[in-house]
Amino acid sequence: MSFFLKEQEVVVASPLSGILTKNLQPLRNTKLIRRLDWGDGEVVDEVCTNDEGFFEFSGRREKLKLSPLAEFVVSQKIVALDDEEETLLWLKSKRDADLYSELGGIPKNFRCELTNEFQRMELTRGTFATSCRWDGIE
Repeated sequence: MSFFLKEQEVVVASPLSGILTKNLQPLRNTKLIRRLDWGDGEVVDEVCTNDEGFFEFSGRREKLKLSPLAEFVVSQKIVALDDEEETLLWLKSKRDADLYSELGGIPKNFRCELTNEFQRMELTRGTFATSCRWDGIE
């Protein structure tokens, strides 16, 4: 079966930056952890917010052996560690290997408030859940 596999460079996570707050106040020096899992591989990235609560995850590309008979799926999970308490911010299955395919573009004014309710959102390529908000897509 391995003759069906073709190595391709894919985007397992697009760049993502924003502001992390709690009770609308910027959370400084707070660790955010992004876990990416695609079945036969996993990557964990960590970033820390600055004094204004700003965080930035770089994009992540991987060379994977993919079958044209199987669907590309990457599980994306982002959590914040505030006072050693883990708060889930983002839970998504990425089903397209293109850059910024998670939301269909770059989210404007992306912000994550720890006290926001976790909401399920319907997108063209499936559903996901997040407590983050944004003003539109560029």
